[in-house]
Formats: sequence, C-alpha cells, structure tokens
Amino acid sequence: MKQRFRYMVLWLLIVISIACSILVPSVFAAGGINNGIPTLFFNDTLWRSDEYYPALGYTVGVTKDFWIPLSFFEEIEYIKVRRDGSRLTDSFVISDTKTGKYLSFDTANNDYAQTELGTYKFIRTTTYNKERYVPMLELCAHFGWIYEMAGNGITVRIADGRQTQQLNSLIEKYSPKDPQTTDSESEILTESQTAAPDSEQNPEEYHPATVHLTFEDIEAEYTLQILAVLKAYQTKATFFITGEQIIAHPSIVADIIAEGHSVGLHTMTGVEADVLKTEAMLASFEEENELLYALTKRKVRLIRFPEGSKSSLMMLTDRQKQALADLGYVLWDWNVAAMDHSSEYDIDMVYTKILNGIQRCYNPVIRFHCTEKTLAVLPMLLQYISEHPLIHVKRITDASDPVVFP
Repeated sequence: MKQRFRYMVLWLLIVISIACSILVPSVFAAGGINNGIPTLFFNDTLWRSDEYYPALGYTVGVTKDFWIPLSFFEEIEYIKVRRDGSRLTDSFVISDTKTGKYLSFDTANNDYAQTELGTYKFIRTTTYNKERYVPMLELCAHFGWIYEMAGNGITVRIADGRQTQQLNSLIEKYSPKDPQTTDSESEILTESQTAAPDSEQNPEEYHPATVHLTFEDIEAEYTLQILAVLKAYQTKATFFITGEQIIAHPSIVADIIAEGHSVGLHTMTGVEADVLKTEAMLASFEEENELLYALTKRKVRLIRFPEGSKSSLMMLTDRQKQALADLGYVLWDWNVAAMDHSSEYDIDMVYTKILNGIQRCYNPVIRFHCTEKTLAVLPMLLQYISEHPLIHVKRITDASDPVVFP
C-alpha cells in the first residue's frame, strides 16, 4: 500500500512538472509582466525571454543597477554580438553597426572592455542560467542609450530615441494598473546618460542623501586648490593617500588633517600588483600607517585598495578581509565613480555622471582623483548640493557604515 502511494505521488509530481513546462511559457508569450522579476523593454518592445534570462537587479553599495543578458542585444537589429565559443564564453564583442561603437570583452583576464577608440572601460560582468550578463548603466553610457526605470526597479527600459510610447503606457498595456494604485506608485524614473538632471527641481521632492566625497592621488598642483574649494564651501572630505605620497607631500597631508578632513590608507605604492598576496597587503598598510604616525602622531583605520577590493587583478577573499579586520582596518570602496581621471570623460560628462549617482543613491560614495577636471567639477557639485537641503556631505569616520563591492 505504501509503495502504491509513493508511485501515485511520483506520477502526480511528473504531471505537475509537465503542466508547468507547458503553461508557464505561455503566460510569458501572452505578454504578461512577470511579478518579482524586473520587466525589460527595448524601445516599445517587451523582452520575451525574461523567464529564462531576466534582467537582474543588483546593488553596488546602495546603487541600483541591472545586469542584462547578451541574448537581449542579439535581438536588436543593428546590434551585433560576437561570441567566441559557448554562451558562457569569456570573450565577446557588442557592436553598434550604426555608430561604429563597440565593447570588446575578455573576462578571463580582467574586468575591462576595450572600446572602438582602443581605450578601456572598467565593466564587471556576471553569469546567470548559463548566460553572460553585462551591466545596463555602463552600456547605456557607452552607446548613448537612455535608461528608464519604473516602480522602484520593477520595470526597466533601454531606449535609443526611436521609442514612440511612454514607459507608463507600456506598463498599462502589459499589466493594467490596479484601480487602487496611486500615480506616485507608478512614477517613472528616467536616467539619461547624456542629459544632466535639473538642478532647479523642488528640494522637497528630492530624496535625502548623505554624500561622502573621497579623493585619491594627491599632488601639489591640484590638491591644494581642491582643499581651498572645500574650505570655501565648508565641506569635509576623505583623502586616501599612498605611502609614497606621504613621503613626497608631507605638508599637504598635514594640511588635509589640519582642516578637519579624514585620511585613509591607499597602500604604500598604489600599485595592485604589490599587494596581491595577503602578507604583502598587510605589510603595506602597516608600513604606511607607521609612516603616517611618524609624520602626524596618529594612525588611521580607513583603507582603500588601488582599484578597489575587486578589479582586473584583485579579488579580495573573505580570509583576506578578515585578516585586515583583525588588524583593525575598515575597508572602503565606492558606488559612484566620477571618472575624472579618464580621457574619455569631459567635464560635463563627469558632472552628469556624479549627479546621476547622487540621484540613484541614498548614501553616495564618490570616487574622485586630484585632477584638473576634479577642480572644475567640484565647485559646480558643491553649489548644486548647497541648493538641496536634503543632501548632506560628510567625511568618512570610523563609525561610518562602509560601502564595499559585493
């Protein structure tokens, strides 16, 4: 009797499995929006394969973004995707046949993609369900597309200017709005990578944000001027400094501390290859801290790696993180890269990228370098922040909640 009951249960499970394999795909084919998975559009077209290859929402610190499957781009008529091997290939190219722009990836060796100009962009990919995924914001920025998000990430869209319908209309078309839903619940957030946000918007409608300004690569020409701008706006920041920079610019380091800014360690040389092994990274931070103590009579706990805790060369392990924590160090990465050191970004692009980051994040950690572009953008940014009373700038302290790459 028991054996017969087991067979009945087994057959019931098989029947349910077959039914699901038939019925579930038909729901997606009918155009319904999948609850719980971000719905993805290109222009006015719904991505039909979200059952198998959905848009994946993810967070870096508190920054919301989405990974998009390569198969999504293969369905756009003027976009070509070349894969060297299987779907999970490490090498692939995404190219726009209309503009000639492309990104060539070799994820086995690094997290950088080569552009049509021969330069490189830091773009971290991932895999899901035996498919390669790329980050939506980075691709929109490179190819000049518009990124739209609605319902706190329930619906996202990539648009190239040929769209004819508002995203609200598409949402209503594929998923009729509940009569009890308010307009504010279906509000559309549009993030264009080419147009700066309106700095005159009502501050009462702007979300509160605590901004951390962080600076790297101190040197005499621009760092002193950056300090002057910060002082003029009564703003405190955080400077991650290498041991070599402490030796080369002791007076600047002293000025940074005297003016109330925070200081963090950035390894002795600022070269990733020098701190890949656990023993080397611990020794580097300890040596730098001793150097800082000799100059200022104080040691610090804040640390940042040259290109963050995850990069083309480095993937910090849990064991290494624990070893750093055991020495009292607090690791910091960032969630808004200003790209002020990149030749591909002009001043307007840097400024727009930072504002987009502030709009997306409730606690933006902005990574600056001490460059001419930084000096040009910083007064504009601080003026913008001063006009929005819900946005506050604070220096990083030992008590701050760190932002670390996932």
